[in-house]
Amino acid sequence: AREEAEAARREAEAAARRASDSAAQSGAEQQRTAQVLAEQAARLDAAEKRAQQAAEEAQRAVAVASAAQGTEVQQAVEMAKQQLQQQMQDEAQRYMLALQEQARTAVAQRDAQLVELRQQLQASEESLGQARERQEREAAEAGRGGAEREALLQQLAEAQRAL
Repeated sequence: AREEAEAARREAEAAARRASDSAAQSGAEQQRTAQVLAEQAARLDAAEKRAQQAAEEAQRAVAVASAAQGTEVQQAVEMAKQQLQQQMQDEAQRYMLALQEQARTAVAQRDAQLVELRQQLQASEESLGQARERQEREAAEAGRGGAEREALLQQLAEAQRAL
């Protein structure tokens, strides 16, 4: 019985050792699992931080690109405004030159008309002068009276003034 008790005791000790080893092994496995989970959590945290930083950098890049694009658009608008102003100035200058040319042409035509009118007036005056001389001769030849002659001269003078 003693041997049986000793064997039972040894077996109980072995079972206790196995249980203790099993518990230690289970604890070690749990500790390793916890350590692996902690490492994975740390890696996940780091990955999330990197993703957040990348998102922030992308946002900054978009903001910079938008600002640059806005600046480019503004520069393009300014350039278009300057080109339009230049075109308007060029068009105004062409219009002024055309008006000046029209004015020169009108002045030249008026001058030509004035020359023609002067020539006509001179021809009319010469005609009237010749008519007056002829009337004076005729009046002198016909021996007409002074009053009649004066009336004719006055009519000629009035006709000359009317022209």
